[in-house]
Amino acid sequence: MEQHLPFHQQLKRERELRNLSQEELATKVGTDPKTVSRWESGEHLPRSDSREALCKLFGKSAEEFGLLEAEQKRQARLRATGSKSVRHSSQKEGLVEAPSVKTFYGRDQERAELEQWIVGDGCRVVAVLGIGGIGKSTLASRLVEQIEGAFDYIFWASLQNAPPPRQVISKCLQFVSAEHPTRVPEAVDDQISVLLSYLQDQRCLLILDNVESILQPHQRAGQYREGYEHYGKLIKLLGEVQHQSCLLLTSREKPGEVAHQEGKSAPVRSLHVTGMRQEEGRQLLYDKDLTGSDEQWMQLIDVYGGNPLALKIVSEPIQE
Repeated sequence: MEQHLPFHQQLKRERELRNLSQEELATKVGTDPKTVSRWESGEHLPRSDSREALCKLFGKSAEEFGLLEAEQKRQARLRATGSKSVRHSSQKEGLVEAPSVKTFYGRDQERAELEQWIVGDGCRVVAVLGIGGIGKSTLASRLVEQIEGAFDYIFWASLQNAPPPRQVISKCLQFVSAEHPTRVPEAVDDQISVLLSYLQDQRCLLILDNVESILQPHQRAGQYREGYEHYGKLIKLLGEVQHQSCLLLTSREKPGEVAHQEGKSAPVRSLHVTGMRQEEGRQLLYDKDLTGSDEQWMQLIDVYGGNPLALKIVSEPIQE
């Protein structure tokens, strides 16, 4: 069997044989020079659309180019280290700020729709919206458990205490670059640029929880507090630029970037979470050891609009 050079070595050789600079190659395949540099150093593999463009440009099949072998090695490495150490690291570090969900009621339709958008349709940005206490974070946490196998890295950041964007984006970048560590730039714009390259090369799920905490209260909807505008830049960029990852948001308000880019068939979508259905509300109250007639249960759930948090709070004095 003919032996081929590894992909990254072949790529550099083919580029140099054609007297192409990394900038020129990047232009031809629709990426940037930094990404080409990472391919040639063996740091990353190109995503599917870039692979097709490279194969067409250099007249090679994916097998001849060493891409299939490289991908097999990457998958083997993820199975050996990713499924246990990296995936375990996702649970231990990447999801450290995610809420612990011990009991969960219904929301089958919402979870199915979100899974289809994120895994099936490959949406780049998805927002879960609704009033306080309606269960947005709980829904997102259960969804992550449901779809985690589709991603190489999962990173959850709570914005409840309004951490500055530099802190969150830097921490996220360090996490998703764990397999190929990189120097984190000082400038937030540069951090976002490097993070994007990782989101293009790897399948990552990023969750920003409680986005309303960084928006201006009593102002035009979706406007950021002073000093937090880079969150908006991140959301806008991830909605516009092609990549193979997903940014999942939870918020009481819809960020302006989502409102401007979303659509039924667009890569940016939003789901408005409403109150629990009667059946789900009854199950919640039943687990609180409450008893009553069907009419009483229905009235209680209707009075509080099926809000899970409100129902849990009101059940405590009723129990007493």
